[in-house]
Amino acid sequence: MALSDLHHGDLSRTPHYACIDLGTNTVLLLIVQQQLDGQLVEVYQEQRFPRLGDGLQQSGRIKPEKMALTLGYLKEYLAIAQSYQVQRLKLVGTAALREAANGGEFCQEVERNLGVPVTLISGEEEARFAFLGALSNKKNLTGRTLVVDIGGGSSEFIWGQGGELAGAISLPMGSVKLTERFRLGEKTSLAQAEQAAATIAGELASARSRLPASVEQIVGTAGTFTTLAAIHLQLHDYDCRKIDGTSLTQEQIENIFQKLRQLTAPARLTLPGITAGREDVILGGVIMVREVLRCWQKPAVLISDRGLRFGVILAECLRAQQE
Repeated sequence: MALSDLHHGDLSRTPHYACIDLGTNTVLLLIVQQQLDGQLVEVYQEQRFPRLGDGLQQSGRIKPEKMALTLGYLKEYLAIAQSYQVQRLKLVGTAALREAANGGEFCQEVERNLGVPVTLISGEEEARFAFLGALSNKKNLTGRTLVVDIGGGSSEFIWGQGGELAGAISLPMGSVKLTERFRLGEKTSLAQAEQAAATIAGELASARSRLPASVEQIVGTAGTFTTLAAIHLQLHDYDCRKIDGTSLTQEQIENIFQKLRQLTAPARLTLPGITAGREDVILGGVIMVREVLRCWQKPAVLISDRGLRFGVILAECLRAQQE
């Protein structure tokens, strides 16, 4: 959504909150408005794909051109937030900034240029926020729920029951890392895909003692899952109301996997639901989804449009109430 698309009414009656998520592949903005009854309603979302994690596995550093690109996007986002008269804005950094040798240097540059501090959150904090956000409008789920957030550089696995978090771990695997390691951005052979799948299965097996043995359902949040839903629904324009609550079966995911595997990254952009910037890394994410469902022997995954950013905002709202 461009700046020219902004149309506001009177914003003064109820507060607006914003969260910017500096991820490995994307930089995401979410603005919500707190209604008079206390409910939070999404009023603006934006995504850009500077890919801070590009080449990070090889060099251990974020490229200067990626820093400059991201800084430009952040300036845009702050202008949008200002136009919405946002009262509180939280800027959080995740896997790429945690891992990069110059991640701290970039955070300092952001604060120096924009006057907004970057809060570098741990994998465990990332997991907690994702759980809080993903389940914030899914109060009717019964039994133990596993929330999975597949990022570009790390993936979070969080579980609990009745909205109460029971445990969480962050694993150092994600769609960008898999794409770079197994060259999944082009047409991909079954052998290549199975090699990537075996690596994911191995990571999950190694972490199995720290993960729940069984769950009632799996909820998927963040870009890989919402893109899968958009492809399935053949959405030319992203619509969070249609995405949120969509259930995807193993068979539907397998069909999307086979279709993506046989296409080059540019050709994948011809499919409704794939946003420019995600076309080369989506296959790695889909392979992860397949392995997660296999690991817990679940026939389907429930998609949540809410996740980390919504969870951060919920925490900020609570903090505001306590002040």
